Amino acid sequence: MLLNKTKSNYLLKYNTNIREKIRDIKKTFEKNKLIHQNLSVNYFFNKKEKKLIEYKIIIHLANKNVIFIITDKNSKIINYITSGLLGYKGFQKRSKDAVIILLKKIFFFFNYINNKNTSIYIKGLKYNRKLIIKKLKKKFIVKSLIYNDILPHNGCRPKKKKRI
Repeated sequence: MLLNKTKSNYLLKYNTNIREKIRDIKKTFEKNKLIHQNLSVNYFFNKKEKKLIEYKIIIHLANKNVIFIITDKNSKIINYITSGLLGYKGFQKRSKDAVIILLKKIFFFFNYINNKNTSIYIKGLKYNRKLIIKKLKKKFIVKSLIYNDILPHNGCRPKKKKRI
């Protein structure tokens, strides 16, 4: 008997707290309609949504090829596609057309990544980098962008070699 009363008292207090919070939310929404667009109910209840990265897209932009590798969060390769696999040869492999067709193939065949949290790793040169990022941001939820430029900045001048 006592347990039921304490449970019911707890539930009543919990429900009244929720009702008060909802009443406060409604008042703020009535005062300023713009808040409704920016804030959600989770903001007022202090519930944090966990948004973990589920997939990684690794992009190698080499001198003569473009490689897209899709891995899961444990870095196990799910699939990959290159411009050479599409039938391009030579300089065509790193052209803008090859990159656009690669992205279309990724969006078509790997549609299970849509609306999932992804991180993008870009290694190599800067050819078509902005195009790739813009297209990927439209289709996937990008949580992080990591650049790894391999190009040297030429550094210090080396010493002269001795003539013998």
